[in-house]
Amino acid sequence: VNLNHGDTWSGAIDLQSGTLNYNDLKANGKITTTAGTLNLQTGTLNVADGSTLAKDTQLNLASTLALSGGTVTVDTPDTITSAINASKGTLNIVDRNTDTSVFTSEMLTITNDNLPNVNVNIQNTTVDMTQNNNGKNNFNLGVLSSDEASIYKLDIDYDNNLSDTISVANNSKGTVTITELKGLEKPTYGVYKEFKVLDRTNTPTSTTYAINLALGEVLQGDDYNKEWTVETYDNTVHTSDFLGRTGIRLNETKDTLQIGELRRDKNLHEATIYSNATKPRTYQFDGDNEVVTVQEDIDLSILSDNTYAAGEGTFYVIGKDTDASHSVVNLQNSEDSTKQHSGFVLNNNTTFDAKNITIENGTTALYSNNENAKTTLNNVVFTNNNKAIENIKGSMDLTNVVVNLTDNDHSKNTVLNSATMNITDSNIYSSVNNQAETSVLTTAGTTNISILTNLGTVTFGGTTSVDTLINSNAVTATSTTILKTVTNNENA
Repeated sequence: VNLNHGDTWSGAIDLQSGTLNYNDLKANGKITTTAGTLNLQTGTLNVADGSTLAKDTQLNLASTLALSGGTVTVDTPDTITSAINASKGTLNIVDRNTDTSVFTSEMLTITNDNLPNVNVNIQNTTVDMTQNNNGKNNFNLGVLSSDEASIYKLDIDYDNNLSDTISVANNSKGTVTITELKGLEKPTYGVYKEFKVLDRTNTPTSTTYAINLALGEVLQGDDYNKEWTVETYDNTVHTSDFLGRTGIRLNETKDTLQIGELRRDKNLHEATIYSNATKPRTYQFDGDNEVVTVQEDIDLSILSDNTYAAGEGTFYVIGKDTDASHSVVNLQNSEDSTKQHSGFVLNNNTTFDAKNITIENGTTALYSNNENAKTTLNNVVFTNNNKAIENIKGSMDLTNVVVNLTDNDHSKNTVLNSATMNITDSNIYSSVNNQAETSVLTTAGTTNISILTNLGTVTFGGTTSVDTLINSNAVTATSTTILKTVTNNENA
């Protein structure tokens, strides 16, 4: 059947076999195909509500197919030399995984406004965005469902901080597995960059998403990463694994590629010390055991000349999962249980970020004495330390932090602040000493403190409960605050 300019199509066509040639009609009616061949040669074919182009139909799309409510399935035999313009409906992309049948970003157009209106199901397919090789194309993929057998090839321009991106809408699910970054060469020594590839702006904010990036085996292999992980300190070569190797990895929320020198030391004290201002370093707990404990018979931040020096730059310590008790930094000497070591000492311009860990049995678990040092703790537990935290200089943000009481003695495992400290949704069962006139302490969320001694300024926010407040200066409450016992000293 040949439909040409001047023909009128207002009814329904059911293509079960044979060939339908479509050329430049002003409008078309309903179309349903189960097999046969559909040649879209010129003009625009509208696939609206109730219309279906099935998998077993040979599609040859040399002109625009407008998906506006129906369902279209494309697979290996189909040829697409023009774009599918989708505003509504469902597009199934199946088994396009050979060199001649990949699905490219030029084959589908979805505007930003229509992103939530189009369901795109990708199965066992290679999605290739490397046609223009300029590292800045965005591919709108609607409400995406992508299976583990599908792979994605992207352009990247490392020097100019550009990469292809993929935008998806709410209710997207599955895995966007990247197997190629065309244009990527070995980064400059000491340089670290991030490329946000998966744009989930149109999905609800969440700590877990149903659609995530993944790295294919090629990006975890030696071709990309072999030369990137070896560094030498004191004539000793240090290497270790993070994800495959450490040249390319994903960020925690699995929407961003982190590329560069992303080393993770096998020893926690090495990760603490060795750094520079441009290279973040990470110690990541892993292992098959439910509880993984790091216990090294050395003060974590001590160098051979006995001076404390956690390195400059950004330093992450990340637990193996969201249960802090499963990732333990034990500061007790393994041979002499009466001896304790110091933990993380921030005397340099260090940004320290720890989450999902327990720090126990130390002299001072965390010490900061640099006005530019910044500490962020999330889901961290302090147990049985002489001092849990001592903040002389610098700023600290504590969220979901637990500081346990040791031997029913509030003078042990204490929190000392002489600078700036924010405490949110945390439980301090030992004591907090806001110990300098210039020290600033704020609370937020649901926070409980057993004993708080204040010589500086305290602002209570959220819902804060303090069993005993010993106050010698200024205390302000901006919301619900429960003070069970209050002692106001002179000048309070």
